[in-house]
Amino acid sequence: MAIRTFMSFCTVNAPNSHVRITVNLCKAANAHLSLILVGLASSPPISEYTAVMYENWMAERDAEDKAISNRVDNVTSLLEENGLSYNIDVKYSSYSDIIDYVVSKSCFCDLILLDNSIIKNSFISNPIIESSIFQSTRPILVIPDGITPDLNPKKVVVCWNSRPEAARAILNAIEFVENAEKVDVVIVDPFSTAWKDTAKPGADLAVYLARHGSNISVKILESGGKDTAVVIKQYAKETGADLIVMGAYGHSRLRERIFGGVTQAFLDETSVPVLMAH
Repeated sequence: MAIRTFMSFCTVNAPNSHVRITVNLCKAANAHLSLILVGLASSPPISEYTAVMYENWMAERDAEDKAISNRVDNVTSLLEENGLSYNIDVKYSSYSDIIDYVVSKSCFCDLILLDNSIIKNSFISNPIIESSIFQSTRPILVIPDGITPDLNPKKVVVCWNSRPEAARAILNAIEFVENAEKVDVVIVDPFSTAWKDTAKPGADLAVYLARHGSNISVKILESGGKDTAVVIKQYAKETGADLIVMGAYGHSRLRERIFGGVTQAFLDETSVPVLMAH
């Protein structure tokens, strides 16, 4: 995919190290950065003691506004120092407003970046994940802590389960797949699933990707009772993968949060960058 605009997020308290990784990606791709400073704003109080509580709320909002302004100045200096093309937007609002805003802004980017400063933030992760993964039309790149993803990955692991989410992720990653030296299509416990392609799982996908000039191998992995995510992570580590491509949330997000799931496991922890699409 030709990346000309990244969309990323930061919070008032996020360390600059996360922003610097985004800066490195933009410089490597010669791309524009659309950065959203995001946070959940406290709602005005409604009670019989409204007058007193309103004063406290206003003082809290004034402090938030000052912190936001300082953070914008700080990030602006960092981006200017690196000579980036960028815009910074501030969205401190309600849960639903943040979702609508992110979905709207995502129409004008090529790739959405998610790092642990957002994913691990219990206050802001839900509306960002909801808008980025479920409602936007753009792929998501999950960035591990301290790692700047290689935009020219040599070894790509493609997770395949014959579901539409996986197919969309592959389409969004097709240039990475085309240009990689080695692409492994990984299928875990294929015969525990109702496969919709040929009798040999992954064969149709391998043929399709081969037409794009990819050096393809299909790897059938048995979980041996382990979680699918654990099997994929272990394979990616052992083979030195630079990028994992996978569909996001084949099951409902609530089900994955309660019972566990591959997407949630990779959002919680990954040592390899992951390109996702729902």
